[in-house]
Amino acid sequence: MITISKKSEKMITDTFNKYSYNEKESCPKIFHNRIVIHIYPVGDTIEDDNNKAQGLEDSILFDVHIYDTIAFKKYIILNRDAILLEVPVETRIFKDLSTMYIIDEPCAFDIFQKITIYSPTPNKVPGQLCLENKYDLWKRIN
Repeated sequence: MITISKKSEKMITDTFNKYSYNEKESCPKIFHNRIVIHIYPVGDTIEDDNNKAQGLEDSILFDVHIYDTIAFKKYIILNRDAILLEVPVETRIFKDLSTMYIIDEPCAFDIFQKITIYSPTPNKVPGQLCLENKYDLWKRIN
């Protein structure tokens, strides 16, 4: 078990309280700014009473919470079994023990049982923006 300090508990509450959530508002297909995604495991894809899998047999179903850091809105996508990331992403474990992805460039979503996150720019290679920035930095240093 991981012990979370009172200061961290307050930080979690304060962070999430900044975001509004409207159950009827669907998740946008494109974000143009930084988004933060939290993944929360919710259950097995296989039920003992049912021989049919609700998703990938080797996965756990999870809920996805997407935070738009400019509009301060939260979107929730329920019961998914995989995420394919085709954009640069920073991965962390948040203090509430969710898996957290931070995406700092425009991205688009295809939402099915699996969620695919990709660059909305045609012909853009995933990570190209980051590679170009690193190259420019390298040129300035040398």
